[in-house]
Amino acid sequence: NQPTWKQRFSALLHYFFAPKRYSSKNSFSIQLAINFAIATAVVVVLHIAEDLVFFKEIKDFALDTIMYYHSDFEPTLENGEKMQRMALITIDDKTYRDWGFPVITPRDKLQALIEKAVDGGANVIAVDIELSWASEGYIHAPDSLSLSTADQTLVDYLHNINARDTAPPILLAGMYRKPLKDNGIIDNNAFLERQPSFLDGVLKEEKNVFWASSFFVVDEDRIWRQWQLAPLVCQEGHLTVVPSLALLTALAELHSVEGNAAAQKIRDLKTRLNDWAKQFSCEVKEKTIAELCRIPKTCPDFTVTLPQKEGVNDDSHLINLAASDAKERIVYRFAPSDKPDLKRGAVIDIYSAAEVLADEAELENQIVFIGVTHQDSGDRHPIPIRALTDVDGVYIVANAADTLLRFGQLQPQTPQSKIIESIILVILMTAIFTLFSVVPAFILSSLFVFALIIWTFYELRHGVDVDVALRSLTIQIFQTVGQVRYLAWKNSQEIKKVWKNAQ
Repeated sequence: NQPTWKQRFSALLHYFFAPKRYSSKNSFSIQLAINFAIATAVVVVLHIAEDLVFFKEIKDFALDTIMYYHSDFEPTLENGEKMQRMALITIDDKTYRDWGFPVITPRDKLQALIEKAVDGGANVIAVDIELSWASEGYIHAPDSLSLSTADQTLVDYLHNINARDTAPPILLAGMYRKPLKDNGIIDNNAFLERQPSFLDGVLKEEKNVFWASSFFVVDEDRIWRQWQLAPLVCQEGHLTVVPSLALLTALAELHSVEGNAAAQKIRDLKTRLNDWAKQFSCEVKEKTIAELCRIPKTCPDFTVTLPQKEGVNDDSHLINLAASDAKERIVYRFAPSDKPDLKRGAVIDIYSAAEVLADEAELENQIVFIGVTHQDSGDRHPIPIRALTDVDGVYIVANAADTLLRFGQLQPQTPQSKIIESIILVILMTAIFTLFSVVPAFILSSLFVFALIIWTFYELRHGVDVDVALRSLTIQIFQTVGQVRYLAWKNSQEIKKVWKNAQ
């Protein structure tokens, strides 16, 4: 008689989940010890070598993939309330063409956009547009420059904003370059130097208008994953600290409910940093604040508090610039859609410059970014969630600010959590590959790895970088390959035995 489907299903379950048989307790103990040794060795080796090129690429790929499936979602606060959105004013292709394909963003148009944001009640305005060149297309010291009417009007407007008792902070991205050696080659070992701007003459004292940096770190695969919180720059023969555009944006937004406290917080931070940095010459070997603070010199308080704010974030975050790595990870959440046909909703309010100038934008109580997004900008880069389609630089700045607002910096696992997770991982993977044969063991371990990846998704939503997937997958591969090789060897021995008896 043919077996019924129930009998077939029962036999299948028995095959997959019946315990693996051993000829003796001794062979069971040996297999248990081998599997335990493999799992432990993988965890230890990966802990030591996790930052080597090969393993770093795997970790980057895993986190990039998780970020991609996390992107374009509306985050909510603990009470279920939607997080406050940002506003991005773009000089897009249509606006760019309507303006006559200008090489430099017209200064009168830029002033009008800033005015619209100020008059519209923006909390903070971050301008990611190059402002070193005057309209004529050259960089000059401000005292040797005869300004065009548009340039002078922008200078006067920012001067008036800067002198007000109350005004939303306006953050301007400065231009920085490596100096040249005597032979004309770029000196990559030197500090960056700030290029003069036609605005310098009226912004010597930063009160409501501030210079900031937009330094990002490009990985070997060209993807922009990291940024610098507060890089060191050589200026007037000594070091200065130029906080990043993203850091100052987050700081201003979270203090914007307190009158003019946002601008005061930025002034206090820049004063603390630069009063300390100016004691160092540009010849020091250390290249970050953290490195300088390790040598026998007194470091002041370099902590920056990003407080909790209703509608923006749930928790207060503390960032210690003296202990932070020079490279901070961006947790990307939004970018131009890679699949426009799906019509996924944007999680940032995007307005073209033309819409803003026509009073068709809602900017009240928002963080407002102003940036260039047309095809000729030259400021486009691949990012983890759009690795095949370059993204405009202003999106990268906005995502870095968003990372700070949601959970401060991307946090690694605590040592205690990593130890507990490693112990559980070793015990479970050892048990699975000891108790079950290779096929069911592979299936069960895959289910376990999938559960760990889901946990990784959850932890990333809370700003914690969990790299358990690499360890679990490596253990699974080693255990599976080991068992397959053992079975092949065992079968070959049995074949040899049968052949010998036959002879």
